[in-house]
Amino acid sequence: MLGVLAVAALVPLIYTVFLSVTSSNTDSLIERDFVGGEQYARVFADPSFWNALSVQITFVLGALIFEVVFGFFLALALNRPSRFASFVRSVLLAPAVLPTVVVALLASYLLQSKVGAISFIVESLGMSSAWADRPLSALMVLIFVDVWQFTPLVAVLLLAGLQGIPVDVIEASLIDGAGPVRRTISITIPLIVGTLVTVGLLRLIDAIQVFPTIYVLTAGGPGEATNALNFWGFTVFFQQRDTAYGATIAVVLTAGTILLATLASRIMNRHRKDG
Repeated sequence: MLGVLAVAALVPLIYTVFLSVTSSNTDSLIERDFVGGEQYARVFADPSFWNALSVQITFVLGALIFEVVFGFFLALALNRPSRFASFVRSVLLAPAVLPTVVVALLASYLLQSKVGAISFIVESLGMSSAWADRPLSALMVLIFVDVWQFTPLVAVLLLAGLQGIPVDVIEASLIDGAGPVRRTISITIPLIVGTLVTVGLLRLIDAIQVFPTIYVLTAGGPGEATNALNFWGFTVFFQQRDTAYGATIAVVLTAGTILLATLASRIMNRHRKDG
């Protein structure tokens, strides 16, 4: 297993780091000049990097906040005895198990100007459906698609946390006269905060890796309005053929993801110790 992991993950990562400290003056991926941190200095001095970082942060925060908030309230609604509970959960998980590229293609058909179902409804209300022509609306559509696909998954995961709350705690709060809002704030959220952090961490890492949705729906446009870091790195590496620079972007994104994951894990571990 360690050998498989080394070949599938570690070796490509090491090679990407190697490319990031070399020059792009050759098409060969082996015979290269060592330039140290020159490519990294180039990245941080590039306005496109800061734009891509801004897009990445906006997308991740938007998707994460809406998915956790909507998923939490959906989980509360599902946390009630029902003979249809298993069926409802299976239906809710359907979007999450679909390949992201399939969801993106479905969204592109629904949002296609003039002929898409959603565009038709929007235009019938007297509004413009040219969402892809405006930077803000294009980014909002990307967030909406991600929220639609993964909010049910967040809800099911949080539902497992809700069902782990001891029944006697809930009964005691009812005896004390606590209402639904009070129980949610004082009991439910504190008891599942570990689950909330874990689910948030998983979605954070996954949202950072967004690619198919951008590739299918906007291709980074209009302009650079939806050109997130990973998509920007893809275009630099494969389309512009600047392999060293593209590898550097990938290393920066990977390092940032590891840093965020480490910080989130420490927060989660600290909460467990305090609990």
